[in-house]
Amino acid sequence: MSDPFSLLNKMVLTRKIQITCKNKEDFSFLQETLKQCRLMANKAMTNFYVCHQDMMDNKPEDKKISDYFKEKFGCSFQNTGYRYLRKRFSESPSYFCRDVSKMAYDDFRADLKNGLLKGQRSLRNYRNGIIPLHKQNMEIQNEEGDEYVLKWIKGIEFVLLFGRDKSNNKTIVDRIIDGTYKMSGSKIIKDWRKKKWYLLLCVDIPERDNSLLEDVVVGVDLGIAVPAVCALNNGLARAFIGDMKLLERFQMQRKLRTRQRN
Repeated sequence: MSDPFSLLNKMVLTRKIQITCKNKEDFSFLQETLKQCRLMANKAMTNFYVCHQDMMDNKPEDKKISDYFKEKFGCSFQNTGYRYLRKRFSESPSYFCRDVSKMAYDDFRADLKNGLLKGQRSLRNYRNGIIPLHKQNMEIQNEEGDEYVLKWIKGIEFVLLFGRDKSNNKTIVDRIIDGTYKMSGSKIIKDWRKKKWYLLLCVDIPERDNSLLEDVVVGVDLGIAVPAVCALNNGLARAFIGDMKLLERFQMQRKLRTRQRN
């Protein structure tokens, strides 16, 4: 039976989970891939700046920007980055070039709004870099011993480290494995200060019907032991909100604000 109080909107969650290579020898490939993606991002950013300057200097006033790029480069302004990376880094997977180019394009557009051409900020330089993950090349499995493993290209496997798991990341991963949730564009990053690797896991949450039912009414009872209890008129389902400790904390905060005002 579904919980009548659990209503979710369609959204995308991003969870940060520490990872480590199951085979320590794979760290060298991971490190080289990170450096290459960082180089690709910087090259794409430079490409966008050069192409934009070319457009500013040479585009006739009566010509649209989209038409100028289509005639000059055979594609849109955004796709100039992808084409440049595919020519220069032909050995890299196409989704590497696509995702890195999109990241650089979004950042370049944001920098334009923040005064890049006016000299209010310099051209962005990526120092840390990211490794984009394509959902078709990644799979999470729960292996023996309750070990969660992310399988990637070239047979590389990452072990997911949840720690105390205050964000309930393990529950999210379990729902990915059973098919309730789906993975979307995720990334691998490195924290150079802590010298640790992390998975930025993007999860698509399915949409549920949140339309109101005209014949269902919610009642709320305020109390002391439990600050609020919600109930529906068509069943025995109950939702308990808060506890005595929460109520005492609210009362202390209210008394403190009253003393401060006085």
